[in-house]
Amino acid sequence: MGTLYPLTKNYKIMNKMFCTIRKWDYRGNKRYNPSKTNLNKQIHTLHRKLKRKDKVYTSYSIERDKGKQQYHIHTLFHYTDKENLHDKLQKYIGGEITERKYGFDSTMGKYGTIWLEQVNNENDIYRYINKYGVSKTLV
Repeated sequence: MGTLYPLTKNYKIMNKMFCTIRKWDYRGNKRYNPSKTNLNKQIHTLHRKLKRKDKVYTSYSIERDKGKQQYHIHTLFHYTDKENLHDKLQKYIGGEITERKYGFDSTMGKYGTIWLEQVNNENDIYRYINKYGVSKTLV
């Protein structure tokens, strides 16, 4: 437990954003859904880019769609700079994030779609992320 103390101490003062990402890549003109391994590498790269300008913690889980071979990512970002988060997510997805009412933002870009939502109850989000497997946290 002693190693988690610095991490949990900073959670209290940071903003939280829940994000669902459906990503796709291109081979020539054909669009395809990336593999679980590829999505894992992409979320690590996104986290590394977010950390350059902000202190960010990312908890994520990669799930398979029901009845399909496609994957999507559920993430929980702990951040302090919303502009940096939006900018990096827009570049990651290749589109503009549009602000909507009720704290729900979304975008459909060249490389996928993102749904962003402010977090009211962090425990409910973790229960949702961990419904099929244990989430991973990047510091």
